[in-house]
Amino acid sequence: MLVPYWVFSAEVETRYTADTSPPPPGRNGDWRPVSGKRKQRYSGLLVCGSNVLTSAETEDISPFELSRGQPFDRHPSSGRDAESGLSESRNSGDAIVEQFRAPRKLARPIVRGQIERDEQLACQRELGKCRNVRVNVQLAALVGNPVLVPLWIIAYSYKSEVHRVLINGQTGKVAGSAPFATGKLTFVVLAIVAALLIAGLLITIRH
Repeated sequence: MLVPYWVFSAEVETRYTADTSPPPPGRNGDWRPVSGKRKQRYSGLLVCGSNVLTSAETEDISPFELSRGQPFDRHPSSGRDAESGLSESRNSGDAIVEQFRAPRKLARPIVRGQIERDEQLACQRELGKCRNVRVNVQLAALVGNPVLVPLWIIAYSYKSEVHRVLINGQTGKVAGSAPFATGKLTFVVLAIVAALLIAGLLITIRH
């Protein structure tokens, strides 16, 4: 399956205020107010363009090698314009191209929230012991491009419970839910993939 994503990059300037500890010598109290600013460039920020994966699943299955992804609007089976979020699921030979549901205008506030959370954490790391950290994040040159990345999704039932396994089609990274240890999950997934490859080979030979 080819899953659509928005890939964002941005230039960020963050102004922050906080209380830090310990205060300079001679100052009363345990905290002192500080303020400052920092600049950062972000790239490769992902927002799933369909409802196939949640944000948490995207984080679990990442990273993707985005330079190897297929530009959505150049793919022969990508359907309608990604900008409208109205493309249809299509079959592209041996891969299904998932429907693009999220237009750029809906993806932008999601990625902005990601950046604001990352900046909050970055300021806390820089300040060390701190409290009451407040950030004002200004974005410049926020650019989002649609891209298709390969993903395998395997759903199975175990003791009346449905579990889903995700496989990064570029790196082979495995994530998902399982009623047993992660190591066993990887072994089961590899066995299933091997069985599918053998079955496909047998079908090819017979034809």
